Amino acid sequence: MKVLNEWFFDAQWGKIALISWGNQKGMPVLLVHGRQDSAATFLPLLEYLPDDHYYVALDMPGHGKSDQLPIGITLSRFFGVFVMDLTIQHLKWTEFICIGHSMGAGHSKLKHLVSIPRLLPLAKY
Repeated sequence: MKVLNEWFFDAQWGKIALISWGNQKGMPVLLVHGRQDSAATFLPLLEYLPDDHYYVALDMPGHGKSDQLPIGITLSRFFGVFVMDLTIQHLKWTEFICIGHSMGAGHSKLKHLVSIPRLLPLAKY
């Protein structure tokens, strides 16, 4: 059985929840969930993902165990990219692989478009 770590970090509006597993010295992989979902959506994949990577799944604001956004915040498609950036900065990653599901795939694609040097294409890795 794989060991999961659950933790949080502070954002401007509250806490962002993360779960992680794998080899902390391995290639980092950011997992981004879809709409009306949470980081737990990736738990069924645990047994199928290689053990030599380090996986971190985040809960977007208002999802899973992350705090809600304050009333009145205007959301856009780029807000998810902003949350991903906060998470990446917190983790101090310079390169990583990203796996997104549904809305998370859209956020991941936008993230790739605005920060090509940091996000590794799977074909390269």
